[in-house]
Amino acid sequence: MAAKQQFSSIHSRLLITSLLPLTLLCVVLASYMISSQRTVLLENLHHTGSVAAQQIASNAEFAVYSNNQKMLRNLGESVLDIPAVNGLLFYNASQNTSVAIGELDPDVVDSPQNHEFGKPIFSDHNWYFYSRVTLTPPALDDYDEGQQPAPDVLGWVLVSLTDEILEEQYREGIFAIVLVSTLGLLIAAWLSMRI
Repeated sequence: MAAKQQFSSIHSRLLITSLLPLTLLCVVLASYMISSQRTVLLENLHHTGSVAAQQIASNAEFAVYSNNQKMLRNLGESVLDIPAVNGLLFYNASQNTSVAIGELDPDVVDSPQNHEFGKPIFSDHNWYFYSRVTLTPPALDDYDEGQQPAPDVLGWVLVSLTDEILEEQYREGIFAIVLVSTLGLLIAAWLSMRI
């Protein structure tokens, strides 16, 4: 009987009617922030991988054309300095040779013709980005308004990025969001009880 009177008081009703919607709002906002954070982190990883693949492909033009494996290894070692990059591969189509640096999944490396060059591939906690290595012929200025010659495809480059850093940042973000939401609810409960 005393418990029934305790929950029927105005103070307890005010506490329930203020904390229940606030809790629901906190849960909805926390889930939205977690999902949007995941999306932003994944977009950043995709952007980093795409830019790294395109930059290394344009920088590797001469090394792939001349099949200079030492230069390709030096270029590859410099790309491995990017925090999420854990491997890359250069493929020379005319010589049918390749140079691999770091860790790569052999199933993804086998045939890039099965994949689109602009879209990343996810396999075993790694994102793989392909980019063509092309030889762009010099522009002709003979006042002819015809088409310029098409660039020759020399080969391709594959850059592998691990998602371990992404998952670590995601876990840290979840922890921070849950901590802030819990503290907000505790402060709101304390203030509601003080009224």
